[in-house]
Amino acid sequence: MSVLRKIPIPFFAVVSLVLGIGLAIWQYDLVINRSKPTSKTRSAVDLQFRMNDGRTVVVPEDTSQYSVVMFWGASSERSMAMISEVVEASQNTELDSLFDFYIVNIENSPDEIRQSVAFDNSELPFGYNPTGDYFDDSPIQTLPVTIIFSPAGAVFAGLEGYSPGALQEKLYSTAAAMKYVGSSGEFKFRIE
Repeated sequence: MSVLRKIPIPFFAVVSLVLGIGLAIWQYDLVINRSKPTSKTRSAVDLQFRMNDGRTVVVPEDTSQYSVVMFWGASSERSMAMISEVVEASQNTELDSLFDFYIVNIENSPDEIRQSVAFDNSELPFGYNPTGDYFDDSPIQTLPVTIIFSPAGAVFAGLEGYSPGALQEKLYSTAAAMKYVGSSGEFKFRIE
């Protein structure tokens, strides 16, 4: 203890030195790890599915819009309720201009889907037979599941199950966040 008292270094100088070293290490770590992808910045997901109109959709598509993909099963009543909310959102001109909407069945064949729901309506195309590495990274545990993908293909937000009005709330909060988000789906600073 007597050795420390003989050293004429004020306590705040020691604290400043330790904080300065910590800051330098943190900055070095940021520079070194800048190019390494993280879960938020990794490349686009590998997800594709066939549509009842014959085309194959690969998420992300070559658009600047966010993609809303709802995975559902014909045997799930909650899925049927969520479908009506997705249809309502896709018909909202304010939301339709910001999002691409897809309803993708993961359990049934196209014939079984047509029997359970009147999807021969061309205004509401549905997807089926989804494939890709996305399911390896994020297995679906509950139906329905709604995922919002950024234009770059990163998962931006998700919604499990069905709760009345939850999808609308998630879409409007995502639309509000788009003001602060770049095309890659990462937040950016906004100077006003």
